[in-house]
Amino acid sequence: MSRDEGSSRQAVLIVDDEKNILQALRRLLRKEPFKLFLAESGEEGLKILEKEKDIDLIISDQRMPGMTGTEFLEKAANLYPDTTRIVLSGYADLSTITESINRGHIYKFLMKPWDDEELKGVIRECLELSRLKKQNKALEQELKQRNQELEWLNKHLENEVERRTRALHQRNLALQQYQHILHQLPIGVVGVGDNGRIAFVNKWIMGKMAKCCPDPLDEELQLVFGERISQQLLSLDEKKTVFSVKVKDMWGGDGEVVLKGAMISFPGGAKGYVLLMDDYFEGDEK
Repeated sequence: MSRDEGSSRQAVLIVDDEKNILQALRRLLRKEPFKLFLAESGEEGLKILEKEKDIDLIISDQRMPGMTGTEFLEKAANLYPDTTRIVLSGYADLSTITESINRGHIYKFLMKPWDDEELKGVIRECLELSRLKKQNKALEQELKQRNQELEWLNKHLENEVERRTRALHQRNLALQQYQHILHQLPIGVVGVGDNGRIAFVNKWIMGKMAKCCPDPLDEELQLVFGERISQQLLSLDEKKTVFSVKVKDMWGGDGEVVLKGAMISFPGGAKGYVLLMDDYFEGDEK
């Protein structure tokens, strides 16, 4: 039978030195849904195994000239361990059976003459066993590959998490430095969100507000700076982005202060506001 005939089907190899036995088995199995290969000796059987490489089941006679069934099956088991192996023999002494099991790693030992239906049933059983073994092997290979992929992903994920953690740490350090700089400035800095609430004040502003408003964070801007300043700052847009005004110290001081406000646009369309404040001295430009 050529390889082109049902290449996806399972395959059975029968080895027996008696041609009439091979012909009888061919007739018996001609309607079975598997490929059938016949060999008249162990040597010929090994050549078929080498050529085909995907034989699922081997059925071998025991007493054959040259190479016995046990010797043939032992070599087949070593070279092609995934095959299932059966001995079909007219001789069933205990030593022969034991030798076949130990050396040929056979699945069953059947007697000649055989029962047709029993033999076909055993062959179907062995082919189903072979199918399951191949399926399990494929699943093991897939699982191994998935585990390797998972290991690779975990390793790269750890590296990515470490990289992002370092980047986040650097950003936090930069933010702390920026805040430190803002707190050290000799002018007041107030950050306001687009909801009109105070998001940041530096130490200069905190010093000014210490008595009247010791904790201005998250307060509405108009409650801290008054409605006039709040309206001027929050009305800034793309056309008018800054304003500047001189007002009396609104937190109990005797002098005046200069307020400068600006709208700030952020990536993604968000916006916020910043309010700068400085003491006013005679001669300062508005």
